Amino acid sequence: MSIISFQEIILVVLATGVIIAYHMHLFKKVRREPLTTTFGITNHARHRTDLYP
Repeated sequence: MSIISFQEIILVVLATGVIIAYHMHLFKKVRREPLTTTFGITNHARHRTDLYP
């Protein structure tokens, strides 16, 4: 049976924090400036009606 070390716990907590912070930043960016993100540009291109006559 292996014992989880203190360093492993810290690493997991930091990695989870970075992932959560990145997703919060991405969510804010998509909501405030959608055309500066890939998600916003793709969504805008899908909803354009003048592309298909």
